[in-house]
Amino acid sequence: MIETNFYKPILGAVTAISLLAACSGQVDSSSALSSEQPEIASPKTSQDSGDSTEAFKTVESVYTTLNLDDCEVLETYEESGGRDLRCEGYQEIPLYVSEGDARFDVDAGVPNEEWITSGRPFNSISDTVEWRIHDGDPVAAILRYNFETGDSPNMQSSELAVFSIGQEGSPGCLVAWVTADAQPSQNIAGRQLADRQAKGFDCSSNLSTEDIQLPEVVIGTFDQTQADCSEPMSFSRLRITQDKLDFYYGYAIIDSVASQDGGYDLGATLFHLEGQQEVRPEAVEYRIEPNAQGNGIEFLRGSVLEDTSPISLVRCDRS
Repeated sequence: MIETNFYKPILGAVTAISLLAACSGQVDSSSALSSEQPEIASPKTSQDSGDSTEAFKTVESVYTTLNLDDCEVLETYEESGGRDLRCEGYQEIPLYVSEGDARFDVDAGVPNEEWITSGRPFNSISDTVEWRIHDGDPVAAILRYNFETGDSPNMQSSELAVFSIGQEGSPGCLVAWVTADAQPSQNIAGRQLADRQAKGFDCSSNLSTEDIQLPEVVIGTFDQTQADCSEPMSFSRLRITQDKLDFYYGYAIIDSVASQDGGYDLGATLFHLEGQQEVRPEAVEYRIEPNAQGNGIEFLRGSVLEDTSPISLVRCDRS
């Protein structure tokens, strides 16, 4: 791949060769992927050694086993082969697991109406759930999803789903996905995010693309400089529509949009292109913010917890 100045500011900050064209993170699920799994024990606690909030006297993780064969079947769907399950979680908090079309959805506490992997690649879930406990109070659940990213089921990308815990009348939801290249590590980044954001998280901000539309200020064609905009071809050019991001090496279909802190967090499926052929679909996250000058955007690929700076892009399609 051609390296340009567009990518140099973040080399070494993420395990990728560029911000826009970061590697797919594909691993063989029979080897490296399993190394990220916490050791399984019947409910086990471990004192947290990561960066946790100091507002609590004790912050710890408890691990429980999720065995779908032991869950109560609530409903089956003969036509799609799907099913809804109620599974044992932590203390009095159940897990609700829905399975259908080779994809999984999980809710903690009470079920909600959102299917978090709709539109994303086929996936499976881990049999270990990590619960974050603050002074004895469970505030979040963390579960590993494995997304198929190639022709072989063994080629997968691994992401951690951080969930808030719901209760009757107030369902929880997905707080964030944590990708494999998160810093300082995927597991620690997931715990940090759970500790900082899960309790009291506003699930109404976690809406799908049907609920939130990207504003005109972040839609259009963007590049590093106006000079780059005038070139017929640029390796740093980005085109954004309501449902798609176009890069020189492929495109990403937008699966979800959340409005947060003056910007937009996108969940997407990235398709690399070799010639005209789509290869290596990859579950990714992006963040887009209008810049302060009003003539462009700040663009970031990956989790907000990564030690990565956004790339500044100017608008090409308007003066």
